Amino acid sequence: MIGMYGDGEAPRFIFREEDILYEAQWDGGSPGAEREELLLGFVSDSATTRKAVAAYNRTHPDVLIWMVDYGKEDESAAADRLYVELMAGKGPDIIQMDGGYMDDRDMGARGILEDLSPYLERSEVVSAEKLIPSVYHVLLSEGRLYMLPTNFHLGGFIAKEKWASEGAAWTVEELLRILEEESGLRDGMISKNHMLECCVIAMLGAGDMDFIPEEDLLKKYICLADYMPETAVYVADDSLRRDGKLLFEQLVMMDPETYLYNKSRWGEDSAFVGYPGGAGNGMVFYPDNCYAVCAQSSHKDAAWGFVESFFTKSWQDGITPNYAFSIDRDVFEGQMKDAEKVQWYTDRSGRRQEAPIISYEMGGEQVDVYAARPEDTDSLRKLVEGAATVKRGDMSILRIMQEEAAYYFAGQKSLEEVLDIIQNRIRLLKEERK
Repeated sequence: MIGMYGDGEAPRFIFREEDILYEAQWDGGSPGAEREELLLGFVSDSATTRKAVAAYNRTHPDVLIWMVDYGKEDESAAADRLYVELMAGKGPDIIQMDGGYMDDRDMGARGILEDLSPYLERSEVVSAEKLIPSVYHVLLSEGRLYMLPTNFHLGGFIAKEKWASEGAAWTVEELLRILEEESGLRDGMISKNHMLECCVIAMLGAGDMDFIPEEDLLKKYICLADYMPETAVYVADDSLRRDGKLLFEQLVMMDPETYLYNKSRWGEDSAFVGYPGGAGNGMVFYPDNCYAVCAQSSHKDAAWGFVESFFTKSWQDGITPNYAFSIDRDVFEGQMKDAEKVQWYTDRSGRRQEAPIISYEMGGEQVDVYAARPEDTDSLRKLVEGAATVKRGDMSILRIMQEEAAYYFAGQKSLEEVLDIIQNRIRLLKEERK
């Protein structure tokens, strides 16, 4: 709402949606039909969610969804507060799971989240068969589906082929060896804490949520992070990437254009490689526009009705995000085909030329990136098909590793002391959760 006018008896309101102005008048408070009221809780604010709730409320006169913002404080603390309310049976009916602050597997095993598999089987809008298999399977936990995103980003590293194989995860040992041998190629990489985060994502994203990391694995991860700077400095000179003066760079791809842009910056002899020690090819799915249904809700069918609406044709065209890869197989393939469409223009000489989709500067010269070729979209499909890890929120384990590893990085504790403390703290955390 952007304004109101008129008297207190019959005020008129001005609304704006998608650059269109609407006018409405108060009807005197007529209650109308009774509506089934639901709560949707979120930690990370989302324009898409707000737009979807407004559209659903407008088109479903029997349902009214209220949004509850838990993210007015530190997002990690807000997620903890939401988690506590859900454990107490006082949480919202629908939970927006974006941001990776909560682990759906843990919440599902505790009976907090509803298994969406039966709803998916009954749905006439979306089914498991309509989803990208690799994304769908990594979302499952012991055959149960506790959250459903509509889109995803794809995370990993990019490096030169001489250091990495396309579509394969680095082993931790390989990356440690390369870092030791290429001591002059460490500037501009990710920070110590960021590397630990990538390692935790790889460690927890596809594994057993109850496992305690082995000391040897933790040791290698901390040693890996120790090679990184305290604070990473972004390297703006793309020629260093193209010429192999940087070892690797962490990236998260949203669409084919992101893939093509990074491929161009690093050169044709570059390779997309997964997080060290990751499952499958090591690439990681980052869920986007992701929702779960509270198992204690009295409005589960209505909550599912909202979630599945994102997969309807009308919402796919106007509400469901189009800025990121779609989990819907047909929509994803449409995105690949759109990426291959060539745009043309006529130059001053009257000749027909292919228009670039991206232009950037390298070494004082303009570099143009053109529409994807079939080999580009095939490579991107293979990266998606080979991914077997999804970013799941377990900020507590990450915090433990970052807090304790800092003592080792600063030389205040030995590696053995730090490893022992980390394992004990993680073991205690798991016990507390039980």
